[in-house]
Amino acid sequence: MLWGAYQKMAASSAYGLNQSFGFVDVMAQYYSGKTGLADFYGRAARYDFSSNAPFNVQEVIDSIWKADYSAIAQVNYVLKNIDGHSPVFTGDNYNLIKGEAYAMRAYLHFDLLRLFAPAPGINPDAAGIPYMKDFTIRPQSKSTVAQVIKECVQDLQQAKTLLVKDQDIDQISQNQGSTASDLTGIYRQNHLNYWAVNGELARIYLYNNQKDSALYYAQKVIESGKFSFVAATDIQSDPSSVDADLTFSREHLFSLYNSKGKNIADQYFKSTTGSSADIGDLYSTVASLNALYEVTTAGYGADVRGLGASKSLWNQLSSTIVYTKKYWFDNSFNVREGLIPMIRLSEMYYIAAESSASAAEGVTYLNKVRLARLLPPLDSDIDGENLDKEIGKEYKKEFYGEGQLWYYYKRKNILTIDNLPEGNTISEGSFVLPFPQDEIEFGL
Repeated sequence: MLWGAYQKMAASSAYGLNQSFGFVDVMAQYYSGKTGLADFYGRAARYDFSSNAPFNVQEVIDSIWKADYSAIAQVNYVLKNIDGHSPVFTGDNYNLIKGEAYAMRAYLHFDLLRLFAPAPGINPDAAGIPYMKDFTIRPQSKSTVAQVIKECVQDLQQAKTLLVKDQDIDQISQNQGSTASDLTGIYRQNHLNYWAVNGELARIYLYNNQKDSALYYAQKVIESGKFSFVAATDIQSDPSSVDADLTFSREHLFSLYNSKGKNIADQYFKSTTGSSADIGDLYSTVASLNALYEVTTAGYGADVRGLGASKSLWNQLSSTIVYTKKYWFDNSFNVREGLIPMIRLSEMYYIAAESSASAAEGVTYLNKVRLARLLPPLDSDIDGENLDKEIGKEYKKEFYGEGQLWYYYKRKNILTIDNLPEGNTISEGSFVLPFPQDEIEFGL
């Protein structure tokens, strides 16, 4: 059942598209061309969540809700039954599976909260979402934003206790598990492992503006030594190579594997026309990417994430149209292709930078990422306001196609967003997706 829950998370209705490079990143305005009302992504980019056919944005929103709560139901089934079957588990598998189940329940509820409820900085007592802790089909009442966050933290702390004995991370490699009979203990980066739980706690505490706790858990991951930044010289950006690693997998605290990712990526990132009229077409322009990566600023042109990198992560279709290669699947023997980053090392440094007691301390964390991406370090005497601006720029550069930038905007209540189709600002209400109509009819 737990493996089935992971598969549901990796489906296109959830993180295999909608909650990663698709719907959520469209709202973050990463892509060009989605500026009209000719498809549901165009409407999503304009924060038009209407249910008007044939471009029904509400259907996309509903599919996220259903997929996530379906995975939660499977996790709750595991938690309901696992204690009665503990003798059948070998080694530490009982603790691993139960710990991952608690972690997944928290992870999914937290992202549902980030989508369907106000940020705690706006109104912690606002109605949030139902926190489902039982395996049941009965509708549950909504908890407040603060209550959902409390429940998430409790589940993660329970997970951490269960997973503490298994802190090793086996970096994803080609022959991993070729002789292993127990799949629970391998590919730990593709599981909600001990360090991913710490990373998720850091993320949640920052979202709740508990910066001391956010810093504590971010530092635990950073200081663990389990993860490291990819060296620019080690980047293999040719998707046809068995060694290609376009998502920098060694930096993943947690990632999902999508076995059907090739079909999705080919549809959205391999167009030969660059047509905004094509729903399955998520391109950017050369001009917007060059602005994003600040190529005209001295020392910024070599950023490993940008168009000017010596080993480019981009496919430039024309003088104006460009697609990310992050999710290209061009070698069926490459186990690193098909990965969807869910929590990565760089986010821990950004959280630490934002949560540090002083700008001077915070910039040391931010500079670690900048140097790894071949950017010059920022001055140590930077003030807090400018440090905050630079952290924001890093979120934009780092998480292209990963579904995290919109949550940053929401947490910071940033109402002026680059590349908005109409006007330069949105309202606070745009950060709260409408509940599915079926749930409203049940009394939510």
